[in-house]
Amino acid sequence: MSVQGTSPFFWNVRRYQETYRSVIPAIPTTPNVKDGESHGPPIENLNRTVLESNSMPNSPGVLQSGGLPSAMVRPRGQGASNRLRRIVLLRDLFRGYMKQGLIWEDSVDGPHLDLRYDVLREGLPRGTEHYPGIDDDPRTKFLCAYDNGVLVGCSTLQVDSRDGCEYRIRGMAVAPEFRNRGIGTRIVRGLQSHAKERGTGIWCNARIKAITMYERCGFSIVSEVFEIDGIGLHYDMEWKDD
Repeated sequence: MSVQGTSPFFWNVRRYQETYRSVIPAIPTTPNVKDGESHGPPIENLNRTVLESNSMPNSPGVLQSGGLPSAMVRPRGQGASNRLRRIVLLRDLFRGYMKQGLIWEDSVDGPHLDLRYDVLREGLPRGTEHYPGIDDDPRTKFLCAYDNGVLVGCSTLQVDSRDGCEYRIRGMAVAPEFRNRGIGTRIVRGLQSHAKERGTGIWCNARIKAITMYERCGFSIVSEVFEIDGIGLHYDMEWKDD
């Protein structure tokens, strides 16, 4: 990807540096480099070198020029090239842009709707993953889980009050390849913390296979089993901040 001209990648770096100039200095260059001198590996080795740096332990290290902390890079030749420094620094810099862990969102986007559809609406028409009147309600909040910038879990906290429970959980989904890692539990507990701060509880229609996870978080079954057409068997469950 080019970082020349008006590339969004380039300008995002510049805006990030300008905003956090006191924390992240400008990308360093090596002064007094004469034409014809060799200062690192040829360009065809750069990808291999950066990949090797990713495989090394994340012990603190300092690049040879500029004094910026970074991942340790295995040296090749007399010193790292300026281009290699820029690649490694940009890689580390943009890790800061990646969403990681649990994050509250104010709206749903394409990846969120895709995850809902893939997990919760398989076999149904596209568009059924959207909740009209709920997704666009300014009171609705979305707690999502990210892994290195990739959405791997999502939930919708809807204002839908009933006795002792102001909120309802909708659209709870975890990507299949990230299941059994406690992501769903962490999302639900995050929703509970939000409700607890407001002195209220949460209810939901829980799928059969999710019952154990909800019970682990303190939810109780308050109904007989029932079926939602096209989706499957559910129980009405609730959790109250007693």
